[in-house]
Amino acid sequence: ALRFKVYVFNLQHVVAARNIKAGEVVMKEAPLSYGPNDITKPICLGCCAPVTIKSPTCDICGFPMCSKECINSKVHKEFECEALKRHGYKVDASTFNFGGVELTYAIISPIRTFMLKEKHPDLWNLTWMQMSHLDKRKKLDFWKTETEKIINLLQIMTGLKVRDKIVSIPTYHLN
Repeated sequence: ALRFKVYVFNLQHVVAARNIKAGEVVMKEAPLSYGPNDITKPICLGCCAPVTIKSPTCDICGFPMCSKECINSKVHKEFECEALKRHGYKVDASTFNFGGVELTYAIISPIRTFMLKEKHPDLWNLTWMQMSHLDKRKKLDFWKTETEKIINLLQIMTGLKVRDKIVSIPTYHLN
């Protein structure tokens, strides 16, 4: 059995009420959102496998994928693919840095998270209950340089609006 404990500042954690065997599964939980790291080489947005200049690309958004199955994956189609389509943007994978870090992938996790508001409002509300490290991140050099680049990419590629430090991806009516 597990016990949930809440301490000062709403920090929560789980405490085992009995000894747990090595390798024993005690809890399963799907992530609220997920996506590639800010600093990654090009990968498939369906399964995270490496991709190359020769990999097939999504006809709608242009991202390279490892297979047709991943091109048609539910998360990819419903989130980043739809966000780029709404804004009429398609990436040009031929310009990607397949040998090193490709900044374009840094927009995927934010898109998937922001679009929860529209796609899964119950999960969107949970995202705001999570611990924020924003104040600590703003003090890092990374925040000052790379985060601005990521926000600019989001604005160009998805029509992201940044108002009063609140970020949202606009909802468009698809024709």
